[in-house]
Amino acid sequence: MPVRLPLDIRRRLVLASAFAVAVGLAVLTAAFNLLLGVRLERDADALLRSRADARLSTLALDNGRLTVEDPLDDARLSERAWVFDGRRAILRAPGSSRVQRAVDALVVSGATDARKIPDDLKILARPAFGRGGSPRLGTVVVSVSRRPYEATERTAFVATLVLDLLLLGFVVVVAGRTITAALEPVGRMTAQADEWSAHDPDGRFGLGPPRDELTALAATLDRLLDRVTASLRHEQRFSAEVAHELRTPLAGVRGTAELALRHPRPEAELRTALEEVVAGTDRMTRVVDTLVEAARADARTTVATSDARAVAGAVVAALRDTAGAEGVALELDAAGGEPRIGVEDALAAQILTPVIENAIRYGRSRACVAVAAGQGDVLVTVTDDGPGIGADEAEAVFAPGARGRAGSGVAGAGLGLALSRRLARAIGGDVAAGPDGVVVRLPSG
Repeated sequence: MPVRLPLDIRRRLVLASAFAVAVGLAVLTAAFNLLLGVRLERDADALLRSRADARLSTLALDNGRLTVEDPLDDARLSERAWVFDGRRAILRAPGSSRVQRAVDALVVSGATDARKIPDDLKILARPAFGRGGSPRLGTVVVSVSRRPYEATERTAFVATLVLDLLLLGFVVVVAGRTITAALEPVGRMTAQADEWSAHDPDGRFGLGPPRDELTALAATLDRLLDRVTASLRHEQRFSAEVAHELRTPLAGVRGTAELALRHPRPEAELRTALEEVVAGTDRMTRVVDTLVEAARADARTTVATSDARAVAGAVVAALRDTAGAEGVALELDAAGGEPRIGVEDALAAQILTPVIENAIRYGRSRACVAVAAGQGDVLVTVTDDGPGIGADEAEAVFAPGARGRAGSGVAGAGLGLALSRRLARAIGGDVAAGPDGVVVRLPSG
């Protein structure tokens, strides 16, 4: 069953189309009837002039007076003409008293333009002259009925009005069907997207390269759905992995506490147990803090900047006692300038801390932190003189809970590098392992 969009959209589009067509038809109709009226008036004036010329050709001069020499077939011409010798009528066409008065007034005024008079008539006065350019001897007035012309104008107006209504109805029907057909794919896309959101998040329109507006919309929505799906899968996977890794230290904390409570223990063993509990809670706190910071980084709209070397120096200073307890000399490479990063110092420190802790944990006697400006970013390279990370495990060590071959027998839950990379990528950076150590890439500020 085809999905239809709400009627309001189609109705608005159809009404807009109908309004535009109606305005256009109204303008065309008005212009046509105006031009037709002007043309009919000109035709009436031309007919009056031809009748006046015909009547003037029948006039003669007898002893200084005008006379009318009507041919036998000129009865109809006589019914439409008046002839005046001076101001004395020698021929009058039949008509009402109002018509006669209007004709007399035209002769008295001496006007020679066409005029409309009662009884739907139009009259024209033409002067009559003698031969050789003699003075004006009289006046000929002819008439024509305006009724046929007015009937033609009314018929044309009604015909154009009916034609406009028929054409407007046709446009409404065609526009309605065309708009419905054009919007039907959008309705189907809406229904499909709604169905996918509920049951099939992997569904895509798959209409191929954009060819028109609809296929461009489908391609854009496909890309949007790809990003949304990738984000959801990433969040789900990461949440599941973190939940799994939190379960391990939580179980250890609970087991240690239960074991310490089950039997009386020497103070030294009890202290060791409490230290393990504290270490486990520290690991869980770090996971939670990383998740919170990652969420804040995703939602952050303003970008803060900080001094990359100062941040690295603060982390090194904070971990120097830990490194001394492990017998590792922790150093900061102070060469170079003061590159700035587009990250808050607290967030940058949270990214660097797990990486530097790993160098302390696996280093034999020395660990070094170097800060250098890259191309559009800042690179913090952490190296140590330990066994290092093999090329075949350069990616595996960033999986939550995963540890390299060198991690056997070394304390840790395998979350440090995973959480550091997670937080770095949330702000547009990254963490990668290579032959020269672990490199933290942070966006420059």
